[in-house]
Amino acid sequence: MSGRLYCGTFEAEAHWREADLAKLPALPSSGTLRMVQSMDQMLFAFCGPEDRVLTMWRMDEAHVQYLRAIGFHCHCNRFDLAPSGTESQAAVVEVDQTVFQRMAQQHLVEPVAGFLAGGADLEPFAVVPGTVEVAEQYGLGGVFPPQDVIRSVNAKSYSLRMRERLGIANVGVIVEGAASLLKLGAQWLRHGPILVKDEYGVSGKGNQLIEGEPGLMRLVRHLSAQEAGGKRVRFILEPYLPKSADFSCQFRVEQNGEVRRLAVQELRNQGLAFGASCPARLELLEQLEREQYFFLIEQMGAKLYEDGYRGDVCVDSMVLQNGSLEPLVEINARKSMSLIKSAIDGFLAKTGRQGSLTSVSAVYDGTSDFAGLLELLEESRLLFTSDRPCGILPLTVSTLYAREALTKPMRGKLYVAVAYERIEQQDELLAALRQAMQRSGLRVLH
Repeated sequence: MSGRLYCGTFEAEAHWREADLAKLPALPSSGTLRMVQSMDQMLFAFCGPEDRVLTMWRMDEAHVQYLRAIGFHCHCNRFDLAPSGTESQAAVVEVDQTVFQRMAQQHLVEPVAGFLAGGADLEPFAVVPGTVEVAEQYGLGGVFPPQDVIRSVNAKSYSLRMRERLGIANVGVIVEGAASLLKLGAQWLRHGPILVKDEYGVSGKGNQLIEGEPGLMRLVRHLSAQEAGGKRVRFILEPYLPKSADFSCQFRVEQNGEVRRLAVQELRNQGLAFGASCPARLELLEQLEREQYFFLIEQMGAKLYEDGYRGDVCVDSMVLQNGSLEPLVEINARKSMSLIKSAIDGFLAKTGRQGSLTSVSAVYDGTSDFAGLLELLEESRLLFTSDRPCGILPLTVSTLYAREALTKPMRGKLYVAVAYERIEQQDELLAALRQAMQRSGLRVLH
């Protein structure tokens, strides 16, 4: 074997979800499929000299050259796994094929096999359908839990049961049926807002905040219609807890059962969706030590091992406004955005800097390209380089830019790391980035 192969499908929860489960309301968004498919370009951050990253859409050449110039090892595929044309521009495609299902297609076998010549140990973002089969097909190393274990430990109801097993106060319940949701939801609303959580929800799209009876009635009508069509209504109901901080802990359950802690990242979420991943404040880390949070993490990892899981884990947690710790909000048994951020931290630490991982939303109409934005950032001395104390380090391109001709403008996000000496510089750098994106021909969304 030669090095590691990093690849995978983000929003893996959509591929673990049972097809007969009812869904929460969601607004369609042009370019959503393309953006999610292209988030795998951030996996370059894990690569060492012997490693490779295989992405659904080949990485932009100007981006690759920039990453290599600043010191990242970026051995990546120069062909697309996803088809071009109308599919990439689909307004609403909720579940597309995983990167592994694409790799198995006959017309891609030759280029993929050529790229993987010499073998590698497979490091997936998440163990989704097709992972094991592709590893066998291409002779890749790796031992992966079966899909029934993966589905089990990633369900939100598993997090509820884990709270009970660890002796953590359990604020949530499983609700089955629209009538039960209406009855219990109405009772809980007398004491404050509630959260309805999908068993396999993803950031910002798997939770719904209900603040009053009109909102509850609208949701129940939406779910009742699906129930009448044969769908199962099964959700997690929790009180909405006022919080002062979101954070996550990344660790790995090794094949021998060892629980290896990797990082803690503080999160600046936008409502219920991911906003930014930042270094954890010293006072937060001190509180976690005082309240034996990390001992709880070790117990959690041991129980995941008992249940058959091995691999990366991200645990979402909160500090409430009253100062108390909510140690387990949910378990994500996969790699995570915050783990990518941790890899970026390791890179920035070599130059004595720290940073955050975030994104800027914009609309791309096909009249500009990433190379032009890169030039603008360099001219403005905004682009991260090893000899600048602060700067913007672009992490993705295809999440916003498309190479093929568009039939209509496409909304997307540019994911970036913001490198700074002081946290106060972050907002200034992001404001300057938005101005540069606007000047380059993008319509920036605030």
